[in-house]
Amino acid sequence: MAGRAVSTTARHEASHVTAAIMLGRRVEHVWRTAGFELAGDTVGTARIPIDDKVEASQVMICLVGYWSEETPNWPPAWPDCLTEPRDSLGTVLRALGASEKTYAMCVELAGDMLADPEFVRLRDAIARALHQVPRLEREDIEALARIDSPDREEDSCSI
Repeated sequence: MAGRAVSTTARHEASHVTAAIMLGRRVEHVWRTAGFELAGDTVGTARIPIDDKVEASQVMICLVGYWSEETPNWPPAWPDCLTEPRDSLGTVLRALGASEKTYAMCVELAGDMLADPEFVRLRDAIARALHQVPRLEREDIEALARIDSPDREEDSCSI
């Protein structure tokens, strides 16, 4: 990310939030803890409610966090992804009854999203804000999205 450095946690959680926004999902809040991060610690969470049932957009939201950190061997290959505990990826895929083809399509769409300059701008704006304060509420996130791209139309995901 160009400019000021942010924590990997802020970037990771901002990626989930940005994906949710671009996919037309509601974000309640996002938080991160400050300080030293140990592997396996929960140091941040994006609250993106699932209203009625798990939908394919949730797979992309799961994928972008670790991918934005350039985590080795991420995204996980099929069928290892079905038991992947990080960011609940395996749980979501099993709940959807996802096939290898559906997963491959979701991985491709998530990769495209991460390469989109609009995604990068919004993710970086949210990450910078989250690096400064430990929690952003829905109103804060919505304001950042409006400032970053006031003319953007809502995108939707359907697979």
